[in-house]
Amino acid sequence: MKRLFALLRAIAAIGLPIGIALLAAQAISEHDQRTRATTLARVVLDRAARTTQQLAAAFTQVKEVAGDAPCSAASLAAMREIALGSSLLQAIGYVSGNELRCSSFDGDVTDLGPPDYITSTGQAIRQRRSLSFAGSVPLLVVTGPAGFTGFVHPSLIFEMTEGGDDMPTGIVNYSTRSLLLASQPTAIDWSKVAIPSGQMDGTTVIGSQLVGWVRSPNWDQMSFAALPWTAVSDEFAMLCRYLVPLGVVCGFLAFWLTQKLEEGRSSLPTLLRIGLKRNEILLVYQPIVDMRTGHWVGAEVLARWRRRSGEWVSPDVFIPIAEKHGLIVQLTRFVVEHALDQMGEFMRQHPEFFLSLNISSSDLSDAGFRPFLVARCTEARVPCRAVHLEITERQEVDQTAEAGTIAELRRTGFKVGTDDFGVGYSNLAYLENYELDYLKIDRVFVANGFRAAGGAEMIDHIIDVGKARHLEIIAEGIERPEQLAHLLTRGVVLGQGWLFARELPAVEFLRQYRAPDEVQWLSEADRDAGSRTAA
Repeated sequence: MKRLFALLRAIAAIGLPIGIALLAAQAISEHDQRTRATTLARVVLDRAARTTQQLAAAFTQVKEVAGDAPCSAASLAAMREIALGSSLLQAIGYVSGNELRCSSFDGDVTDLGPPDYITSTGQAIRQRRSLSFAGSVPLLVVTGPAGFTGFVHPSLIFEMTEGGDDMPTGIVNYSTRSLLLASQPTAIDWSKVAIPSGQMDGTTVIGSQLVGWVRSPNWDQMSFAALPWTAVSDEFAMLCRYLVPLGVVCGFLAFWLTQKLEEGRSSLPTLLRIGLKRNEILLVYQPIVDMRTGHWVGAEVLARWRRRSGEWVSPDVFIPIAEKHGLIVQLTRFVVEHALDQMGEFMRQHPEFFLSLNISSSDLSDAGFRPFLVARCTEARVPCRAVHLEITERQEVDQTAEAGTIAELRRTGFKVGTDDFGVGYSNLAYLENYELDYLKIDRVFVANGFRAAGGAEMIDHIIDVGKARHLEIIAEGIERPEQLAHLLTRGVVLGQGWLFARELPAVEFLRQYRAPDEVQWLSEADRDAGSRTAA
């Protein structure tokens, strides 16, 4: 009998903490994935809201210019200017009936077919339309009551990770529960999904999917992101490998540890804070190349986040979170410190080499940012001129206040430019109000521009804008020789993209570094032609 009681006590002592560990693992993994689903849905809603705002502003501006002649030369010029300054609009046009009469790309008449849906405000929605200037990519077409129309590339709203993401996301009209746009076909019938009227976000299980949804406070819209339910079981299995053995050995201590783990894993902002402390943020370097010779003259520093679980979190997800939750200044300083640590000795040996670092509006508003940069460059024995600062345009900025900070940085010796020109909040205003050294043409225009009618002309227009303001121009996203050839003929000397090299860790970058006397990738005729053109 005593042996029986001892056996029961042993089973209870071992089984209780194991049971607690299993329950905790299930709760943590489900909470993690529900948080992830609503966070990604919020990212989609933010992009949809910015698209709606930019459409409304664009329609108002072009209507003021067009008057009774929507396809006049002045109207087309206004459409092109608005499309160039918009971060999410591919083009602007005018539709009468079901015909596209003109657009910022061309003046050809195109039959768009009847709308798929008309909103309560009178906007006609055509969900997937293939147009000559967009190549093979179907566009979202939104036509206002006055006929002015915006064209939106779906990837600008739905692309969550590098290399694509198979997770279904979309936008739904909240009052009618009609699907307006989705990243891929989905079988969700929103008319049958119960959503409490006073609730602004939440999650629900539909079939084999965990669906997070977020309502817009300003528009009759809601967004969703659907994760496979297997994501919960995968994380549960990962947690059990650690928590169950710990429960056997430590008993109730395992329960305490799982509670702490649950607290620490409750949200992506918290995970990012922990990731910065654990050095989970990794740096990679993409070469910036003198396209006439193939010489690597600099590198753009890019941050990547790999959690201890092995999961990669896309910059499109964690950078906006860092900005929203006050972590972007800490992230920028992390990148500066580690980049100079990794590349400082190399830069001292190659004094003409430079690093390009992305900075945000919050960095420019930080009074300690410039002294920090100067101190780190001094400590690394790297001249300030070898550090280029690229202003990202993910946030609206106080341009008057930040113009002084930019001027101080340039007087100190740093070069300052604007990143991703053509897809930010206020690109043209940047060039007018800030003293800059260079602009970088966004990869959207370079990688896709040559595939669509009018794409090369748009790139040429950006180049002309930069040259008119005496700015150095760097092109991103160069993947094919014809892109390189066109840019060289237009006098663009510096570029980056997969045609030259992908992003590389510091050790691999230094191993593959191409000095002037180590590259023979252009023919003599091409090199001479490029040199004459750039001169």
